[in-house]
Amino acid sequence: MASSRCEVPKSIQHDITELDKERILCGCASPNGDVLAVLEKSGGLHILFLGPQRGGGLRCVERVKPKKELCRQERASVQSLRFRPVGRQLELHAIDVKGKILIHRFDLPQDM
Repeated sequence: MASSRCEVPKSIQHDITELDKERILCGCASPNGDVLAVLEKSGGLHILFLGPQRGGGLRCVERVKPKKELCRQERASVQSLRFRPVGRQLELHAIDVKGKILIHRFDLPQDM
């Protein structure tokens, strides 16, 4: 953690999704940093698979929206989302403010 405020250079900032940031409550990255999960206020989850972009940077290789959702909520703990590696798969563990737990297991794309 930086001891003072720091700015991220524009050259390494990447807009990898079209998600409305007003709807996002929290997010987490997989242990390798190649998969992101975000939780919306609506209870919807998005799983974003990241890969290299030609010329440098990152791009969203694939985007998955699990069919099951959590409850609608206005706040969420940073502990609401967690990834757990299971061989060549990942499990996303998500919990909402009412205590509902959702576990979504998926394969990693082959090109990652």
